[in-house]
Amino acid sequence: MSKPIQNLDQIDILGARDDDGVDLMIVATSTLDGSPEHQKLLLDKIENYLAYIASPEFKAEFADPPADKVHIILRYYGVPHPIMFAVFEKCKPWVERGGACFRAEAAEDAE
Repeated sequence: MSKPIQNLDQIDILGARDDDGVDLMIVATSTLDGSPEHQKLLLDKIENYLAYIASPEFKAEFADPPADKVHIILRYYGVPHPIMFAVFEKCKPWVERGGACFRAEAAEDAE
């Protein structure tokens, strides 16, 4: 089974926006099949992103932006298993409690 979410202890893509917000992107490199392993990979990665957002380093670098300006974005390829869409929705309130917003979006070349 391929691992679509890798390097759990690293931020895949990080960038400041012109509106003083911050985007932290998770890149799923293959289709999220809905297996317990894929769900755990996503949740572990989000947990590490939330830990970074709560860190003094993040707050110092990005001037401690409000939660509505911090976005964790999952960029996925292919069509995730339907169960993954339910996982995406369940992640939203958890991420909000952690000081950010969450959304999942298909990559432009996703099928």
